[in-house]
Amino acid sequence: SASLVGKYSLSTNYTGNVDIEAPSNVNFLDPIALTAPNLDNKIDLKKAISFAWKQIPNALGLHASAFGMEGKNTVIIWSSSEKMEDDAMMSNYGFMQMAEVRAKVTETVFMPGSATSVDVPAGIFANADMAMMQMAGYGPGAALDKAQPLPRIQTKTSLQVMLGGKKMR
Repeated sequence: SASLVGKYSLSTNYTGNVDIEAPSNVNFLDPIALTAPNLDNKIDLKKAISFAWKQIPNALGLHASAFGMEGKNTVIIWSSSEKMEDDAMMSNYGFMQMAEVRAKVTETVFMPGSATSVDVPAGIFANADMAMMQMAGYGPGAALDKAQPLPRIQTKTSLQVMLGGKKMR
């Protein structure tokens, strides 16, 4: 029942003081609630892995990635991106501004906020000693462009799950 909506003040002794408001459309995002696969059961890493989740109201964009370690020298990396950025593999996008999230959705680097499923290809983690998936959803924010410092409120939800592997029981 917590709410982010309201007025906030930042007081500093170095950069000055600033006030910012989180309007009614800028609130905490729902958690990423996976509906598949059933994590109570062992995931067969030789088969395709279908991830599904409840739609996240107000999400602007989503990104998922998975990686597995195979021995000491091999890392397998998968991303939900249709178009990869040169240096973005497994990167943490942090708290992005709404315009950046919308641009990444348009460029198909992120899934749209309305997405509720994604598939990892069959067998890419079949020989992995361990594999895991991480996902982030980005929502609306608020910013001021005429204050010093320039305050910004951004909303984000995230998830990490272990998928299993040969060295995990």
